Amino acid sequence: MTFLRLLPVLILALPSPGRADPLKLDAAARDRVVDRVAALLIAEYVDPAVGKAAAAAVRDKHAKKEYDALADGKALADRLTADLQAVTKDKHLRAGYSPDPRPAPKADDGPSPAERAAMRRGMARVNHGLGRVEVLPGNVGYVEVRVFADPADTAAKWAGVFALLADADALVLDLRECGGAVSPDATPLVCSYLFDEPLHLYSIYWRPADSTRQFWTQRSVPGAKFLGKDVYVLTSRKTFSGAEQIA
Repeated sequence: MTFLRLLPVLILALPSPGRADPLKLDAAARDRVVDRVAALLIAEYVDPAVGKAAAAAVRDKHAKKEYDALADGKALADRLTADLQAVTKDKHLRAGYSPDPRPAPKADDGPSPAERAAMRRGMARVNHGLGRVEVLPGNVGYVEVRVFADPADTAAKWAGVFALLADADALVLDLRECGGAVSPDATPLVCSYLFDEPLHLYSIYWRPADSTRQFWTQRSVPGAKFLGKDVYVLTSRKTFSGAEQIA
């Protein structure tokens, strides 16, 4: 998901032109990867203290030769992900594998035109993350969301959702199967239908640039807002990231 460009994802990019299979690693390559991962955590992780702790943990495991049996890039990336998350408790922090070099993400990076087109095609096949929308017995509106998609693609859909449910006495927002949002702009759009006045929802801090971007609800939205009524949010262990934020 494109939201990953705003999150602390570490890519193990080791030169291997034209290869799609996992790159075989030797001891020197493992040394370089662990050193680079640790350096990035210390320099760029949003919480400096946690970043240092995570870096120390993977360096310690490497010194104890716990990574020596991992002979390919994907296996090392998967193990580093597990070890980093064990320290940070941050499920957004992942080590990814690429057989070819990848540029480091920047705070203002967005998907390329080709990536955006491919994402839109994939999201269109799943109705841009929207599942069932209906009025339940008792005049309760119900919306199932599996992913919060790019608002450029869903603004008209959400306007239709709230138009359909405008006369409901309450709303159930079902996020039990929702893994998050493809864009940090996605959840503010939905929240904007539930708040009358602008409300600061959250901020994203990018440590390398020492920059912060705030996200607010919109004063006006297409169609009518759903105000002055009860809203219930259903969650589960699968509810993650942007779905947790909206809850």
